[in-house]
Amino acid sequence: MAIVRSELMSAWKAYLAVGIGSGVGSVLRYGVSLLSQAALGGYFPWGTLIVNVLGSCLIGWLAATLSRAPHSPLARLQPLLVAGFCGGFTTFRCLA
Repeated sequence: MAIVRSELMSAWKAYLAVGIGSGVGSVLRYGVSLLSQAALGGYFPWGTLIVNVLGSCLIGWLAATLSRAPHSPLARLQPLLVAGFCGGFTTFRCLA
């Protein structure tokens, strides 16, 4: 019973981390969109392009870094950073 409870608590922590990261990423995406529209004009969705390129680079860097050190303290932040923050920051969350 203790193992099941521990696994359940671990899953809920991951869900919470994804939710928090997604919220932060979404707010930052909105800010980038507003700034890019003010700076570059509104004819082309520059904000979407910027966040998707930056988010893709960040996801790639995190995936490479975490695969080399799967037991590092940074690896525990994978749900928060990759699925949460990067998912909320980019428009890739719409594909899920």
